[in-house]
Amino acid sequence: MIGLAFSLNKISKYFTYFIDLLYPDLCVGCKSRLFENEKYLCLYCYTQLPLSNSVYQKNNNILQTFDGREMITSAYSYLNFSKQSITQNLMHDIKYNGNKELAKYLGNLLGNFLKSNNISYENAILVPVPLHPKKLKKRGFNQSEWIAKGVGESLEIEISTNHLIKTVNTSSQTKKNKTERWNNVKDSFTVIQPELLEGKNIIMIDDVLTTGATLEACISTLKSKVNHINFHIITLAHVN
Repeated sequence: MIGLAFSLNKISKYFTYFIDLLYPDLCVGCKSRLFENEKYLCLYCYTQLPLSNSVYQKNNNILQTFDGREMITSAYSYLNFSKQSITQNLMHDIKYNGNKELAKYLGNLLGNFLKSNNISYENAILVPVPLHPKKLKKRGFNQSEWIAKGVGESLEIEISTNHLIKTVNTSSQTKKNKTERWNNVKDSFTVIQPELLEGKNIIMIDDVLTTGATLEACISTLKSKVNHINFHIITLAHVN
């Protein structure tokens, strides 16, 4: 029996090695083959991640996006986003290749990045920007929720996916300007059991911050229904 178990284990190792030769794990950033201790990104691409400097300034450009619109206590992003960049490759793999585990992995990095810069939250709850049920069914997962899972693990903060709901299946924001984006989403959310959020630091989680219209709509809805709350924003990336 011991010999059989040894043989099966040896066969399994050879099979795994064979599969790795045929279908090697590739770096999301540059498509080179990953080494055994690398995950999603090769060491070079990992060191080249365009980190946002928002953590070094309280009144940073992320927070300034919402000036005169909504009262937000703090706002941070992990990466800068630009076309044909590592960040764009990462976001494309999450959104269009269904790589939800990558979203969680980057959420972990984001949470650790905040923690390493002494950014913390008390009496807080993470609220990922929700998807409409039809869009969620089509995509199969909510990338903001999976980013929040990674952030939550790193910062040890619970996640709420049941209180803020998207009730209107809005069209894509991609080709809309700032005003069109706001008009598209302003009345598309609702709050369930708002009393359970009272007195909390609400940390809104999104994948990419462009004009902030979707986050603004979420915060506006929550503020109209929930008493005694503060708002914070964390996004995986920010468009320069």
